[in-house]
Amino acid sequence: MTSSYHFVSLSNFELFADICQRKNIALPENYIKTLESMWNYLSVTMRPSGYGIQNNDADLSYNRDLNNSLTR
Repeated sequence: MTSSYHFVSLSNFELFADICQRKNIALPENYIKTLESMWNYLSVTMRPSGYGIQNNDADLSYNRDLNNSLTR
């Protein structure tokens, strides 16, 4: 999976988690751990410049702001 598509998927999974949280619906612990792992992937693959890797057909995305805004 490209890093760009990974972020799109992560955004959708985060949206689902936020909706569940607002509705007081508990998610399995594994779901939350998977979200954390997905954020970790973006952090680990970020270049020193703040941009993500360009694997497969990924866009050159600036990820540092994403990591700085994490609240989970």
